[in-house]
Amino acid sequence: MEVEYATRKQQLLHECHVAPEIFHQVMPRLATFLAPFVRPFCRQEPAHHAHTYVYGLLADLERKNVESIAYRFGQDRLPLQRFIGWAEWDDAPLRQELTRQVAPAQNVDARQNASGQSRCAERPPRVSFAPPVGVGHAGAQRRGAAAPVDRWR
Repeated sequence: MEVEYATRKQQLLHECHVAPEIFHQVMPRLATFLAPFVRPFCRQEPAHHAHTYVYGLLADLERKNVESIAYRFGQDRLPLQRFIGWAEWDDAPLRQELTRQVAPAQNVDARQNASGQSRCAERPPRVSFAPPVGVGHAGAQRRGAAAPVDRWR
C-alpha cells in the first residue's frame, strides 16, 4: 500500500503545477479569510500561531505536524505546540464565525433569536473543532468538554 501511495503521489505531483505568482496571490486572500477567526484572540501571539498553523497545513511539508510547521517558519516548536494542544481558549467564537460563513452557503436561514442564539429554518451544519469522544490521552482536557478559561485575553 505504501508503494502504491508513493507512486500515485509522485504522479500527481508531476501533473500539478501552480505558478508562483498564483500562489503568492493566495496568501493575502488566506489572511483575509482568517481575520474573523483570529479576531477573538485579543493578544497578538495566539493570532500569529493560528496563522502559522494554517499556513503550515498548506505548506510543502512532508509531515504536517506542529514541530515540522514551526521549524518550517523558523520558530521554536513549544509555543506552537502549547497553542494547539495545551492552551485553553474559547472555541465558541470560532464555531459561531464558521457557522455564519457556512450557513449562507448551505442555504440556511440563520437569524438570531432574542437570546442571541442562531435559529435555523433547516438543520444547521454540524461543525466540530473538538476531537471525537474517547480521543486524546490521560491528563488532556478535551476541547469543548467544559467552558475553558481563555488565558490568551
